[in-house]
Amino acid sequence: MKRLQFFITLCLIASINIFADETCDISINEGKKHMAKGNYSKAKELFDFVIGECGAEYGNAGKLSKQCDEQIKTKRNASSGSTSTNTPSSSSSNTGTKQSSSNTSSSAPSVIIKSVTYEDATVNGAKGLRIHVQFSARNMKNKDGWCIAWFANENKNYLKYNGTSSYANTNGYIWAYKAFKPTTANQLYKDYTLFIPYDELRYTGTAQFFVEIKAKDGDKNLTTSSWYSFESTPTPANLSVSKNAISSSSYGSTEYITVTCDQPWEIQYASGDMYTATKTGDNTVKVEIKPNLGDSRSDFFNIKASNGSKSIRINLSQYAKSTSSSSSSSSSSYRSSSYRSTRSYKGYEALHDYNLMNGDWEVDWMTIEMGIGTGYELEWSFFNVRWSFLKIEPVQMGIGIDFISDSFYFYYQPEFKFVFPWDDEFAVEIGVGPSIKAEISGKRGSYAWFVTEAAIRHHWGTTCSTTYFMRYDGTFNIGASFNISSGY
Repeated sequence: MKRLQFFITLCLIASINIFADETCDISINEGKKHMAKGNYSKAKELFDFVIGECGAEYGNAGKLSKQCDEQIKTKRNASSGSTSTNTPSSSSSNTGTKQSSSNTSSSAPSVIIKSVTYEDATVNGAKGLRIHVQFSARNMKNKDGWCIAWFANENKNYLKYNGTSSYANTNGYIWAYKAFKPTTANQLYKDYTLFIPYDELRYTGTAQFFVEIKAKDGDKNLTTSSWYSFESTPTPANLSVSKNAISSSSYGSTEYITVTCDQPWEIQYASGDMYTATKTGDNTVKVEIKPNLGDSRSDFFNIKASNGSKSIRINLSQYAKSTSSSSSSSSSSYRSSSYRSTRSYKGYEALHDYNLMNGDWEVDWMTIEMGIGTGYELEWSFFNVRWSFLKIEPVQMGIGIDFISDSFYFYYQPEFKFVFPWDDEFAVEIGVGPSIKAEISGKRGSYAWFVTEAAIRHHWGTTCSTTYFMRYDGTFNIGASFNISSGY
């Protein structure tokens, strides 16, 4: 029995704590509406109430009250205006505790909900749920009250929204409400209506709501209704993404996803142990996969229409930490990812990611190059291998015409290159090596030169890149090459 009493006490304390600020939040909201209408006297009354109940710092109530004082001094004829509805902008928290207050005094305010009905409706072009509440208010003459509808999914988990919405309180709980103020001691409200657009619920499928009626004085819960089920059908979104899966090496990577949607959209689960997803523009998501020091892992996040009508899951996977014994690749997808450099000392691993090919090494299976300078050159090469920042081009052959020596030549020149990351698409390559040229006709015989080259490499596709170079190997050339690559 003592355990039961202790449990009930804890539940009551939790309910009081979570709902304690509802009156202050709603009063701040109503006060701001009256300020916007020029009803500064009424607004000041509401702000002063908040100051007394929750303190001057709560919702900037003290500052707002002073602003009203200044306006009242310059506008003595300000009126109190009527209470606005349907657009709460600040808040209370809600746990779903729905026990009616027990009032033993015959003069205490009380409310009886006689019926709750609901229907699909369209208001100002927005399709949503209209709720009809019939209730009687007793001993509430000239006293403020609120009729509130709280919304949940089919499992009675309350719907929340992390952004700014006129149908979500500052804690993110979705609601719709109206204020009322009886003019008689016992007043019947035959058809008190609440409305919320389905798009504001940000939920698709079977949802539920219940109605709560509260008194401003003391933030008293006067009564609550039963739960009611309905189908939430927000405006369907035309949502698509450029990719719905990302695979990364253990070193991590940075990827970009293009989002196409005819409605506002958002990222759900924007960060995790292995990733961070950031909205970087109207239609782009930047996904940063963190370095992995352990076993292979996976995760996901969602890109969803803000009204909840459609959601696309983005699957993430990452290989286990690379070891020196790993010499082969079983990867079936080669995609834009990273040049990387790593070093370890005193247990610290410094990692630099460069978003080109995927992983530690890369092979240019075929490269075709054209150059122009002191003559014309056509070059082709195969099996150019990059490991981290070092690159070797062992099979590099070409033919050319040198206008200075008036000769036609062919050559073979293996090259050793250093690769320096620039940003997510570009790298600078500096190359050196022997250049062995054989003259076919002209004024000079065969000769050999030491080749020096500076190039900028641009990856513009999954396996394709272009290199723009300046080279001196006895003849001077500038030009470009097309590369087909893969990596791991």
